[in-house]
Amino acid sequence: MTDFSAYDDQVLKRLIALQYGDTKRILLFTQIPIGLGGQIAVRLVGLRLALLFDRKVIFSHLDEPPYGQVFAPLHSSADFNQLKKIATNYFADGSKSEPVVMLDKWEMLEAPELQKLIYEYVPEGLPSICEPARYVDGLLLSFCHLIPKLKLMLSSAADRLCIGDDTLGVHVRRGDKNVETPYVPIDAINREIHRLCGERGFRRIFVSSDNDAVFDEIVVPPGTQLVFDKEERRYNNANHKFLLKSPQFSEQETATAVKNIFLLGRCGGIVGQSNAHFATLAAAQICFRKKGEFGALLQGDYVLRSSRVRRFSHSFKLGLRSAARRAFPWATLRGRTIRERTR
Repeated sequence: MTDFSAYDDQVLKRLIALQYGDTKRILLFTQIPIGLGGQIAVRLVGLRLALLFDRKVIFSHLDEPPYGQVFAPLHSSADFNQLKKIATNYFADGSKSEPVVMLDKWEMLEAPELQKLIYEYVPEGLPSICEPARYVDGLLLSFCHLIPKLKLMLSSAADRLCIGDDTLGVHVRRGDKNVETPYVPIDAINREIHRLCGERGFRRIFVSSDNDAVFDEIVVPPGTQLVFDKEERRYNNANHKFLLKSPQFSEQETATAVKNIFLLGRCGGIVGQSNAHFATLAAAQICFRKKGEFGALLQGDYVLRSSRVRRFSHSFKLGLRSAARRAFPWATLRGRTIRERTR
């Protein structure tokens, strides 16, 4: 097997120098109130920006609003709000030569070329691997250290549930995901479970879902143990929106999400869908640890690919939602977030 250690050390040392060193070239990067998996993915985008533009990236919060803090600080101490007063917008003419620039995540979402550049960026020197960008995500996640109480909680949960390399992780996304794409059918997930158990000999299946009804629908091969956390409370909803209305559950839901993302990442393989952050973050961790192998991520639009009627119906609904957002921009998540920032 190719030795990746020299490459990993090189990238991590560069990140440490940028994020904790005394560089004066700074990029301020805002966070947005989305699900915790999405917010962790935003942290990885920020670290990619640091490497891509050779700047220290300073995030707007230590925590992940409306969730709590997940990682130890990913940069040296800095006053985001003070730096914001002297920052130049990333998209302004001449910004590349300015010492302090600011990139708003909402504006980034409207810049497809920049998004492509960021998500496909791979620091030079990576040995040949089938999914280099996913490997880099796993490498960047290894730079992010859980705060002590979450690290302790995760270790305890892994021991209690016996999660390890002989375990296949399965993430079944339900809740509000059908607003984006129809649910991936359980039958398709079960087929991948059986295929991977047959090919790689997994003896335990750890299932994580936001809807506990799916546990009765998972069919595992004979002699294989099905494992899920019976102690966990689940809310079959848009979790971040739930927390915006019920902040008293923030600590509990932060711990639950962290537990599932990183338990899945400790498994020897993952079955999930390509547009669910819990599954993609787990796949990145496994890909990094195993230097390429991670399991199977079914396409998020799995159902739409096989049904013209469903494609038309879903496209029609998305069109209506898009028209509503254009007609009432102040009512969207982006509109509400921007209003709160300018208060």
